[in-house]
Amino acid sequence: MSAASKFQKAKGDSKPASGGRRRASRFSGVNSGGDRDPLLRASKNKQRVRVIKTWEDHVKGKDPYFKVSVEVLESDVHEVGEKVSIIQCTSSAAIDSALPRIKAFVMNAVGCPPRKDAMYATFDPDGDFLELVMASDDIDSYTAPENEIGIEEGTEFGPNPLEGIELEVIVSRGKECGQGEDDYYRNFQWIQS
Repeated sequence: MSAASKFQKAKGDSKPASGGRRRASRFSGVNSGGDRDPLLRASKNKQRVRVIKTWEDHVKGKDPYFKVSVEVLESDVHEVGEKVSIIQCTSSAAIDSALPRIKAFVMNAVGCPPRKDAMYATFDPDGDFLELVMASDDIDSYTAPENEIGIEEGTEFGPNPLEGIELEVIVSRGKECGQGEDDYYRNFQWIQS
């Protein structure tokens, strides 16, 4: 018996199974593939994006990921206004490469030049701002100390501190990781603007 024939209703039976008034289903309008934004695609050209939200996603039974939801402002491979994601696996197997990549992203977002870790440390000596960006349960706010980046001492940051920041990036194609056209690893070169 096919699934289609097993679940067909008899003609004229259009009442809900309960026989009463139907409430709205929590599945109404849900996409079976989830409501995931596409990933930022590779391009030889610079792309400009605006940060919407950053967080570390923990799904039981799956690897954790640091996720950045962005709106495309300028791109030759995405529509302006399109919402896309940037992801970085933060599993124990990937952590050695993940943390430096996440830090490079955050350093660029706060205006710190690439590979100037000592300068960044004047702003975030214990990594608490990075934890706030990752939406860690341990940190819910951060106050900027005196620093060499140029962020005013005493500036208060709350949840989602990078929201609204505009960034420029060149995304290059890494090795294949799946079967679809967009299933490949991405390498990000953040451009200081």
